[in-house]
Amino acid sequence: MRNQMNAFNNEEIDVALWNEKSRFGLNFLPNVILVECKNWSRPVSSIEVSWFCQKLASRGQKFGILIANNGITGNPNELTASHNTLAHHLSQERTVIVITRTEINALRNTNDMIKLIKEKICRLVVGGSIA
Repeated sequence: MRNQMNAFNNEEIDVALWNEKSRFGLNFLPNVILVECKNWSRPVSSIEVSWFCQKLASRGQKFGILIANNGITGNPNELTASHNTLAHHLSQERTVIVITRTEINALRNTNDMIKLIKEKICRLVVGGSIA
């Protein structure tokens, strides 16, 4: 599904995917995956990251993907700006990974995408940061 508004007409979901949980695919992720897409020339701010996390929360979802053309604001090592927002939501059992255009352009096949998602989840959970 693409560009779907909620029943109250105040939140839009850019992309919603149904995950079949194939044995060789994304079986470690939930059936519904929400994706926010920001094709911006600048990094995505903590306000926008927080808004996406709120969209996930209001739909009872614990996982989401933020496609951010130029990444997110802040320093991942110091957990500032958007990185702090992601760490905060992780403590609320909400996992949001960020994928950049550079990372998408480097993908050669589906297995690369699966590996990238797994690595990003591990980095976020273990280190509390996307870096």
